[in-house]
Order: sequence, then structure tokens, then C-alpha cells
Amino acid sequence: MKVEQSQVTKLVITGVERHDPIHVYLEDYGDNQNGHVTISECGNSWSCFWGSMGSSLVEFIQSINNHYWIGKLDSNLISKIDADNDANAEYAKKQVIKLRKDDEIDQYEAREYWDLIELSDNVKDDCCNSFIGGKLTTLFDDAWHGDWPSIPNPKYIRMESRLIAVREALKQISVN
Repeated sequence: MKVEQSQVTKLVITGVERHDPIHVYLEDYGDNQNGHVTISECGNSWSCFWGSMGSSLVEFIQSINNHYWIGKLDSNLISKIDADNDANAEYAKKQVIKLRKDDEIDQYEAREYWDLIELSDNVKDDCCNSFIGGKLTTLFDDAWHGDWPSIPNPKYIRMESRLIAVREALKQISVN
């Protein structure tokens, strides 16, 4: 068995609005190539490793953008999420109006679509999921790739705020 010891810098960042204390663990392997970061807050943690930084870990962190860093920390965290059902219903209703104006559907089919949209608890799902088998699946040619309404993801915004705090903290300290 081989055991190696390395130097890790721990930061505890407090006083950041709408954040609990943020704990940051920086492990710079000192070769301007490899570095590891772990960030934790309120029982959640995110970690990433870089194998080809080309600079010190702190310099590298200061040079990358939030989108890239968030992708490394949590590849499932996306910047936009689906809007609520009301916004999706308005989007689907615009499609009904467009189809009616283009004479692709008659007034009775338009009314049927409209009523189904009004009754739906999840318009996007009813339009996109063909296994449901409802009439709304025929409203769009390709509902999955439609320009459905979206809103900023609050979890993504919170992560961005956390990373901004980490960068500001790194400007205030010297890491060897």
C-alpha cells in the first residue's frame, strides 16, 4: 500500500447573503496541471478535478466562466427549467391559433384542442408524450423540440452566486 500526503487549503466563507457558510477545499498539486475543488454548503457538496489547467488552481478558477464550472460540479444542473402549466397552455393555444389561421384545422378541431388545453394539468406532457395517446400529441409536428416557455433555474442561480462568493474569497487570501 502506498500513502501520499498533500496540502489542502480550506476556506470557510460566511456573511454571503442568502447562503449558509460555504466550505471550500482546494487541492493544487503544484504542477500547474492538476487541481481538485470541493465546495459544500448546508449538507450538500460538489466536487471536480482538472487534469490540464496550465496554471495554478486559483488562477485557473479565476479564469473559467460559471457555466463551465457548474458543468464540472454538477452536470445535471441546467440554467433554465420548464415554465409553469399556465405558460405552457398559452404556448399551445398560440399553436392552435396559428393552425387555424393557416387553415390547417377547422373551427371544430380548434375548439377541441382549446378545450383539451384548458382541461390539462400538464399541457407540455400531454403534447409531447405519445404514450399518453391523447389528441394533444398531434398539435405540434415536433413538440419535444418546440420553443416551450422556460424560466431561470433557481438552483442554477444559487450555484452561480456560490461560485461568485468563492472567487471573491480567493481574491482576499493567498494560497500557497
